[in-house]
Amino acid sequence: TKNIMNRFKQYPKGSELLFSINCTNAKKIESKILNNLKSNTNYLQCKESGNEYFQCDLEKLKQEIQKILVEHS
Repeated sequence: TKNIMNRFKQYPKGSELLFSINCTNAKKIESKILNNLKSNTNYLQCKESGNEYFQCDLEKLKQEIQKILVEHS
């Protein structure tokens, strides 16, 4: 997203922002991250909360996101 605060307001009340990182071409990168998380058995998608919610180890998730950014930047 270009404006993290506006995007964050769209999430359910009580949501917490745990990690963010600047990048170029955010839409493309977001799509690649979500596709990767959905296809990886290390990440449990919590569909009852929404398409962008996953149960996982936060540090491993950060590493995965950074890896994707390097590969697609």
